[in-house]
Amino acid sequence: MIERTRLSFLTGVIAAVALLIGGPAMAPAGAADEDPNLARLMAPCYQALRAEESVRPKVYARSPGLAAAHQTILNALRTNSHCSSTLSPMASMHLATDAFLWSLLAEDEQLLGNANWHHSLDVADGLLTQCVAQPDLIKSGVSTRCQNQRSFNIAFAREPYGNDPCFRAEQAETVAADALTGPTIDQARTQAGFKAANDGLAADDRCQSPPMQLVTRAYLLSLRGEAEHDLDIPGWGQTFQQADDLLTRCSTTLGRVPGNVAKNCTLQHTANDQLVEEYRQEANAPPGQTSPLPYTSVPWPYPVRAGFNPDTLSTNDPFAKTVDYDTFAAIGSVADLNKMFDFGASGPPSNLDPKFFRANMLLFAVSHKHDQQCTSQPQDVHQFVPATAGGNVQPVVVVDYSLACQPPAGPAEPVTLALQIARSGGEVQFIENGSHHRNHYYLPMPPRH
Repeated sequence: MIERTRLSFLTGVIAAVALLIGGPAMAPAGAADEDPNLARLMAPCYQALRAEESVRPKVYARSPGLAAAHQTILNALRTNSHCSSTLSPMASMHLATDAFLWSLLAEDEQLLGNANWHHSLDVADGLLTQCVAQPDLIKSGVSTRCQNQRSFNIAFAREPYGNDPCFRAEQAETVAADALTGPTIDQARTQAGFKAANDGLAADDRCQSPPMQLVTRAYLLSLRGEAEHDLDIPGWGQTFQQADDLLTRCSTTLGRVPGNVAKNCTLQHTANDQLVEEYRQEANAPPGQTSPLPYTSVPWPYPVRAGFNPDTLSTNDPFAKTVDYDTFAAIGSVADLNKMFDFGASGPPSNLDPKFFRANMLLFAVSHKHDQQCTSQPQDVHQFVPATAGGNVQPVVVVDYSLACQPPAGPAEPVTLALQIARSGGEVQFIENGSHHRNHYYLPMPPRH
C-alpha cells in the first residue's frame, strides 16, 4: 500500500502562515539581502515555527522524551514572544504560532500528568478564537485550521488523548495497514485488518476535525475494500469507489496543507485504481477454445475427515490440494471418497459405487473460513484448450464458481461445492470468483479403473 501521510492540526499553520509573506515555511532565501531589518524581525517568528514543527511529532507519538518536549515548547513560546504582535505580517504569525504552541503544551502536560494542562488549554482556546476571526489568517486559510484545532481541543478536554476518536481512527488505520501488508493472503491477518478498518471507521464518525476525518476515512475505506476482496465479501468495488471519492476531495481541497497530504491522497487513489484493475483482470480468461461441459450439482452434507491429507489420495498422483481455506479434489473412486469424507457408520451413499465411478467423477471445492459463513454456487463448467497448446493435448476441465462470505462474526461451518461430471482425462482447474490468478489450481484427473 502507499505510505499514508496523516493530517495533523499543527502542520497546517507552517506553510499557510508563510503565504502571508509569499514564502515557504522557512525564512525566504533572499530576505536578508533584500531587507535586513525585515529578516531580523522575522527571525524569532520562524525560529518558533521550526521549534513547534520539530517537537510536535514527539508529543503526538507520546515518546519517552515528553519532559524534554515540554521544555522545548516553553522555549518556543519565549522565542515567539519576540515575534512582533503588532507589525504585519509578524502579528498574524505570532498569534497562530502561539495558539498552536499552547494547544501542544496542554497536550504534553496532560500526558505528563501535569494538572496545569487545563489552564494551558484555556489559553490556547482563547488564542484560537482570535485566530479564527483574524482577517489575514482567514485569507491565508489558517483560520480553518485554527477552527479544527479548537474542535480537537474541545474533544481533548472532554476525554483523554488516547480515547479521542480522531486518534483512535488513525491507530486503527495503522493496525489495518500492517495486517494487510504481505506477499500472500493470510485469512487471520486479513480478518484482523477488516475488523481494524471497521473499528477505525466507527471512531472516525465521531472525529471532530473535518480534514482529519476526510483523510483517515479515505484510507480506511481503501483498506476495507482490499480486505473485502480478499475475504470474498461482496461489495468491495463500491467500497473502493467511496474511498476514491474521498481521496479526490482530499487531493483537490487540502493542497495547501504541508506534509504531502494532498499528494499522497493522489498516490493512494492511483494505487487503488491499479488494485481494482488487477482484481478485474483476474476475471479475464486466457485465450483458447472453450466448450460447455454438462454437470450436476450434488447436495453434500458430509464433513471432510479431521486431519485429512490430500497426499493420501491415490497411490500414484495427488488428486486433491489444500490452499489456505480451500480444499479442491477430483475424486474417481469409492476408496478416495472415503479417505476424504466422513460418512459415519452408514458409509457413502449407495449410488456412489464402483459402477458410478466407471462413468463419472466428483469434483469438490470445500471452503472453510473459521469466522465467516459462506455460500458457494457453480457458475460454469467447461472444457478449455489453451491457444498456445500444440499436438494432441487433452482439454482442461474448468470449474467456475462463486464464493460469497459474510463479514467475520464467530465460528462458521465449512461449505462444500460438489459437482458430478462425466469421467475424462487431463486436468481440472478451479476458479473462485472469476480469479484466474488468485485461486488458479490444476489437479490431475483420477486414472480410469
